[in-house]
Amino acid sequence: MTTQDTGMGFSLYHYQLPLAQPLPLGQQRIHSREGLILHIDALQQSVEIAPLPSFSKESLDDCINSLQQLLSTVPLEALSQSSSQNLAQWMAPFKSAPNSVQFGLSLLWLKCNDLLPARPNRNRQPLLFGETEQLAQQLSQLPEETKIVKLKVGPDIHGSVANIYQVIEARPQLKLRLDANQSLSLEQAQVLYAMIPKANIDYVEEPCARVEDAQQLYQEYGIRYAQDESLLQTEDYQPHPGLAAVVLKPSLLGSIEVLEKFAEQAQAEGVEVVISSAFESSFGIHDLACLANHYAPLGYPGLDTLNHHQADLLQPSLYGSPESPAKPLLTLNELSLI
Repeated sequence: MTTQDTGMGFSLYHYQLPLAQPLPLGQQRIHSREGLILHIDALQQSVEIAPLPSFSKESLDDCINSLQQLLSTVPLEALSQSSSQNLAQWMAPFKSAPNSVQFGLSLLWLKCNDLLPARPNRNRQPLLFGETEQLAQQLSQLPEETKIVKLKVGPDIHGSVANIYQVIEARPQLKLRLDANQSLSLEQAQVLYAMIPKANIDYVEEPCARVEDAQQLYQEYGIRYAQDESLLQTEDYQPHPGLAAVVLKPSLLGSIEVLEKFAEQAQAEGVEVVISSAFESSFGIHDLACLANHYAPLGYPGLDTLNHHQADLLQPSLYGSPESPAKPLLTLNELSLI
């Protein structure tokens, strides 16, 4: 715990949430989700800072070191509503901080200044995955009002096609958002696109490593695409024909100023903004849903990632149902103080 001379100190907590099953992330699998909760004592405000293994450039230790160094020198009274600082001025000392730290500190400024919408966007885009039996169980639990689902696809083209048709046969009214995580070659994607029912597909997220391939696939098959990972390599993007959505993971992008730039450009071009999680806790997901209510109040954010978690943190799961068994809810007092 670090305390400022002004009396407005901060506390930094570490959490570790067990997962129901190992979660594949890039070339590794994680068995628990770890992150930090930064709490401003005098203002009773908290934010989550949770770099995503294999995707974030920074480690959890990098975030701890950065926060301890930066917050020991920055006057936290600048967070008070009586301060005249705007977001850009507040973030100026943090420009070299890791992206997940920048996101957390910019979100903290919004919360302390009552600029984060109080109500979350509760529109649900369920995430479907797995083999036939697992998929069937997930489909049986979908609420009747579900309109859109996200389904993972990959280099096993015939398996992916079988999963797509299994979903459509069970719920023919659904629109599918397919996510390949850049795992397909252009040739594999062409085979996939030729075998799937175009009318049921909303878009394919990151089909290949090159955005140009997604654009070519749209020209050949008329199936729209979405950008996610490719946005992390650029400060701008070109809204070519066929671009349906930009999928924005705030903690990977950095300060909310970056999120704002992407969102404003997308909205000006008629491209959907989809706020997406990086497997944050239930507390972090709730804050992301509030951001989604600002940037896309009628949209379907990609936040249905809490099925992996065996416990909630500070905030009950946003998408819990009466039929779902209640998860343990961890409080700050149950976390490790750094």
